[in-house]
Amino acid sequence: MAFLGEDRVKCLLDDAHTTTQHDRERLSRDVDDLDEKYFVIVEQYDGLDGGGEALTWFHKARAAAALLYSLDSDAVQGFCETLYEAQAATDDLAGLKALCRR
Repeated sequence: MAFLGEDRVKCLLDDAHTTTQHDRERLSRDVDDLDEKYFVIVEQYDGLDGGGEALTWFHKARAAAALLYSLDSDAVQGFCETLYEAQAATDDLAGLKALCRR
């Protein structure tokens, strides 16, 4: 998730960090921006982006959304949303399942 800044992501995932409303709002804006980049390309090429750029932005948006939902993962719904977004961001379903088993 280097596109969000590695230090920022590490901070958000650090157990010692208390997530603030500002953290959530900033990450939510990032998700919106990444989704917008995806939609612009899809609309520009009528859904037929042969270079795969749209899918790259889609995966980044889903990964950022998974991170956003994980900030509130103590709630069952937040956890489920995190898994949903994470599976949309990766082709490594086996890796995701292994992570869930930890």
